[in-house]
This record gives sequence, structure tokens and C-alpha cells, in this order.
Amino acid sequence: MSFVLSPRTVEEAVGLLAELPDALPMSGGASLVAMKNARLIEASHFVSLAGIASLHGITATDAGLRIGGMTRHAQLAACDLLTGDLEMLRQAAGQIANRVVRNMGTIGGAVGNADPAADYLPVLACADAHVELTGTAGSRLVA
Repeated sequence: MSFVLSPRTVEEAVGLLAELPDALPMSGGASLVAMKNARLIEASHFVSLAGIASLHGITATDAGLRIGGMTRHAQLAACDLLTGDLEMLRQAAGQIANRVVRNMGTIGGAVGNADPAADYLPVLACADAHVELTGTAGSRLVA
């Protein structure tokens, strides 16, 4: 049996994952739930990232666009802000699996699970994007 924990901040989520070594982060759950049901993974706890407001949505900043890890594939596929070099991100998101998975799965989950069916990293690299990673030692940007 697994328990779901629902932190409200990234820092709280990182703390829970550090405190519970066999816990797994859960964003949309599209891949994770299927893997658990198939008994491919086991975890005592899932740390749901759904309640962390800072991980949701797409916002324009002075530096460009910020896409939160909890942004769903369907949101990316429908986003009018993804133009120019980022148009390919919108196109890629629209090609992922089927409507159910696009409505449930997230860019953060796809990147974090290295999901080959939703491989955003080549598209992000081509768009010269940066990915922010946060752990117990703090945050860093990876290009």
C-alpha cells in the first residue's frame, strides 16, 4: 500500500523526498500510475506535486517563457505563447499519446521519468531552453 503526501511548496516536497528514500514524486501520474498498476515500481509514498502553485502554468517573463513542471501536455499543445523556436514544443505536446494522456500527463513528469513516449528534452535543447532542477542542495539551471 502506498500513501500520497501533498506538499504546498517545492521545498516541502524536496524535504519529504529526502526524508522518505523510497518515496517517488508524482506530477500528473499518467506514467507513474500505469507503472504501479503493472507492478513495475513500488513506493511507500508518492509525493504529489499537484498542490504546488509555483509549478503550474505558462507565464511570460522578461527572459522569455516560464513553463511550470505541472503544466499538462494539453495546455502546451494549446498555448498561443509557444511561437518561433518554441512552436516545436507545442507541436510535440500535441503528438503525445492520446487525449486522455495529454490531459493528465505533465511536462515535468515526462522529463523526470525520461518517458520515451513524451521526450521533451530534444525539443527543449533545440529551443535553447533551461530546466530548473531543485534538490536538497538548492536549485540549478541546466541548459
